[in-house]
Amino acid sequence: MLFLRRRLRTRLDLLKPNVSEVVGRAQEDQQRHRGVHAKARSFEVGDPVLVRDYRKGEDKWMAGTVTSQAGPRSYQVDVASNQQWNRHADQMVGCHPSIVQPAEEKQLSPTEVVPTAMTDAGDVSATGVPLSSQSDTHTNPATPQPTGHRYPRRICKPPERLTF
Repeated sequence: MLFLRRRLRTRLDLLKPNVSEVVGRAQEDQQRHRGVHAKARSFEVGDPVLVRDYRKGEDKWMAGTVTSQAGPRSYQVDVASNQQWNRHADQMVGCHPSIVQPAEEKQLSPTEVVPTAMTDAGDVSATGVPLSSQSDTHTNPATPQPTGHRYPRRICKPPERLTF
């Protein structure tokens, strides 16, 4: 008997449920959801990637290039001039080729500033902006800057007491 495309439950179903139907239905749902949310985790030789760096004190991701495939999901990645790491595809993320630098160049952290050379047009600051175009609100770098605290200092005053 069908009611809204469902099989009606009987007392016999409670005694011996059909487990294969339940498992089959759950597996179909999993396959349907996986197709929507799955990520492609295959890389070709020469692809620029970011690989997980598990060393202490380093950045979590390091740029590299895939050199060979070591297994179905394992790859050898060239991360420095003399370093090759073996990483699983789950520990790699594809990236844009401009992120991967040649091995000879020093890898800079995002907080480092590359000083630029002096040009004939005038002095150039470390940020690459001509000093003449910078606003006057900045202080002169020759004057010592006060070391500011992260949080403002608390002003300690004696309490105001009621006096007659």
